[in-house]
Amino acid sequence: MRAFSKVWVLMVVVALVLAACGGRSQNQGQSSPSPSPSPTSTPQQTQGTQSPQPSQPSYPTKAIEVYVPAAPGGGTDVTARIATEYLKEVMGVNFAIINETGGGGALAMEAVRTAAPDGYKILYYHEAMHTAKATNKVQYDATSLTPLGVTASQNQTYLVSAKSPWQTLDDFVQHAKNNPGKLEVGVQLGGTTQFMAGMLEVAAGIDLDILEAGTESERVAALLGGQFDMIIGGVQTAKQYGESGDFRALAVLGGERDPMIPDVPTAKEQGYDVEFGLTFTFFGPKGLPQEVLDVWENALKQINENPDYIEAISQQGNPIYMTQKETEEFVYRMMNSVFETAKALGY
Repeated sequence: MRAFSKVWVLMVVVALVLAACGGRSQNQGQSSPSPSPSPTSTPQQTQGTQSPQPSQPSYPTKAIEVYVPAAPGGGTDVTARIATEYLKEVMGVNFAIINETGGGGALAMEAVRTAAPDGYKILYYHEAMHTAKATNKVQYDATSLTPLGVTASQNQTYLVSAKSPWQTLDDFVQHAKNNPGKLEVGVQLGGTTQFMAGMLEVAAGIDLDILEAGTESERVAALLGGQFDMIIGGVQTAKQYGESGDFRALAVLGGERDPMIPDVPTAKEQGYDVEFGLTFTFFGPKGLPQEVLDVWENALKQINENPDYIEAISQQGNPIYMTQKETEEFVYRMMNSVFETAKALGY
């Protein structure tokens, strides 16, 4: 009995020792849990507590090319350079003016019409795009582009040499009636100036020899050289060369006198129903994203609130601001008006 008791006690002791050893093995095989990190110590949680950053606009991010279908120095070119100089400050990118006069504006229009609809190729033009279509100089009309906004309108004038015998538009008309087809008028064929000359023929009942003379700067050089009896140019050109004593403006082709040359009467005042001005307009290709349309509309609005810009552009014409939608409606309305005038002129 004692022997059994000793054996039983020994067995209990061995069991307790083995249990203790097994417990130690298990604890040594498991790593102690790491203390939980502070909620502010993990990068993910730290980033999650930061304020959200405002999203950056995706347009524009690089230089914008502006195609101008006019030679340097004329009203279209100068107003484009003034506008883009101030747009650069607002939009934060550079602008590259590309003077592309080929095809009477056709090459510039085509470069933008076929461009990717991302807003980095822009056309700067006016009613000449309508007259070019009406006279089959270009294949596409304004509906193939997206009107973005306008900068200014500019009245046009009938200009003759200061050495000529004509002091008024009546003088010129009477001379033309006495010499049918003899007086030569320099225009850009297919352009607005061809229409302005044709409208005078119709309004006055005269026959003029209407000839190609190129862009405005080229027409000015031609009249200075005595190559034409009359040319058509903007009011800024009339003012500049009137003050220099080289040219005489016979009429302003607007609904009222222009403040830049207030002493020059309109053609209508003198009894001739001729009214045709230019409105300088930015266009993009079709399919531009709404973001691009909004950026242009807001940028043009901002520069029109800048008195320095208004002063600069006023040296070339009358500043105008329109929303993108208003610009689109205006462009299409003028296009239809020009097409009606073309029919009246026999085009």
